[in-house]
Amino acid sequence: MSPRRDIPRCRLCGHGPLEPVHTEPVMAFQADREDALESIIAYQGCRRCALVQVEPLPPLDWLRAYYGAAPVASLDQEVLSTVKKHYFVSTIAFLQDHLEKPPQRIFETGAASGWLLHLLAEAFQAEVAGIEPNEACRLFARREFGLDLLPGFLEDLDLAAHGWREAFDLQVCCSVLEHAAWPGRLLTPLAATLKPGGHLYLEVPSLRPPRRGVLAEKVLQPLHLSYFSPASLSRLGETSGLALLHLEEVRDLEVPVYRALYRKVEPLDHLRELVAGHAQEFQQRRRAVLEVCRRHLAAANNVWIWGIGNNFFELWREDAALFAPATCRLVDRSPAKIGKRLGELTVSPPDPEVCGEPQIILVAATSRVVQENIRQDARRHFPGVAVHSLFDCEASRAAQ
Repeated sequence: MSPRRDIPRCRLCGHGPLEPVHTEPVMAFQADREDALESIIAYQGCRRCALVQVEPLPPLDWLRAYYGAAPVASLDQEVLSTVKKHYFVSTIAFLQDHLEKPPQRIFETGAASGWLLHLLAEAFQAEVAGIEPNEACRLFARREFGLDLLPGFLEDLDLAAHGWREAFDLQVCCSVLEHAAWPGRLLTPLAATLKPGGHLYLEVPSLRPPRRGVLAEKVLQPLHLSYFSPASLSRLGETSGLALLHLEEVRDLEVPVYRALYRKVEPLDHLRELVAGHAQEFQQRRRAVLEVCRRHLAAANNVWIWGIGNNFFELWREDAALFAPATCRLVDRSPAKIGKRLGELTVSPPDPEVCGEPQIILVAATSRVVQENIRQDARRHFPGVAVHSLFDCEASRAAQ
């Protein structure tokens, strides 16, 4: 009986067997041969998390040696960084837009020649540190930017010994994860460097073509060991205690990329924070809307409040005495609402014979479509009456 071959399994979630996605011949060299050989690379995909990975995986010791003396190190770093500068500028703009507050301490894994880390330090006035396996890149970073990047690979480090465990507000990892043999294993030390509430920014290539022009570089290549999708990038965070905050595909670049921003927080705790923040924002807005109501109710003795739903119910709960039957009427065209009572108030159809002629109409709906429908209805039937949308964002902000 022939020996059983191990069936490849997903190097992110462990699912197997994998499914064939693509095969491609590549050039291979052997030390004992002068001529190049043809080797076949297989790209296999995981149906559970949608990761696509290269098979067979190159030997890990060979990969480490390769990245320690990678061909990119022989390139002119000034030229290389000029080509990449618009990527760096775009990355910093993304972080400025999406981080809740500027990070004070930033770490970059796979910092290359230090250009991005240098720009991050300037943009955020932050203390920075990083790691890079390639010696030539580290020398350039030290000479040009005064950055002392640590040699080697993050997963090999004793983070506590370096004072890096839970030490940083932001961890940056650009164009690195596609080179990792086991992407989930790299996420563990990346997350470990972050303070609770800290952020991880990942950038990996997308296989889609750019919106303009042609693809500048081939993304399918033997040293890209993993290919990511929104599903696999979401799975990455789940395996490392990171909540995915934002994910986007950027195609306005020569090689499109996925950008993913994670936060070190329990997903339910993060959602609880979002719910509390959302509720607080609308609580403040309700108070501003109540001030608008007080002004209008003080200026007239027959104010129609049109479009009755939960938004008005919340206003009424804040100050039921403000909405007295002597000064206001609740109106709505929905048969499901007409005749319903809210305290001393009863919802009526918008009919002057029932409610009297309105002096002011206040639209209580928050949906812009519903607001506009009510406004048009009110203008058509009561052309001389002032109509105000209570939950108009600009009006609410001005009242605050």
